[in-house]
Amino acid sequence: MEIFHWDRFGFAGMFLYQFGVYMLLFSLLTLLFSGLRHAVGWLLWVVLIAAIPLGTALPVFRPHVAEGFGKLLFNDSLLQGFGITLILSLVFLAGGWLFTRRRPY
Repeated sequence: MEIFHWDRFGFAGMFLYQFGVYMLLFSLLTLLFSGLRHAVGWLLWVVLIAAIPLGTALPVFRPHVAEGFGKLLFNDSLLQGFGITLILSLVFLAGGWLFTRRRPY
């Protein structure tokens, strides 16, 4: 937790920030795996797989990727950092729900 400087928020803040980041990761995985039966879901996989190497390899995108990860992981405000992860988690969960809402049990 010292790597991301989350220890400056105290034990409860560190737990909350870590919980938000884990929720973000799990909601992204939920979105990706719930869309495997749809063409849009496969397109999301392709976009994500292409965005990672292109975003880090091309010098034009590198500052934007670094700024995004900086705001997400190295935020100085606990409320703002947790708010960003919470909003993105809810967006990803809503996207996963759109893929699975008409699926039969």
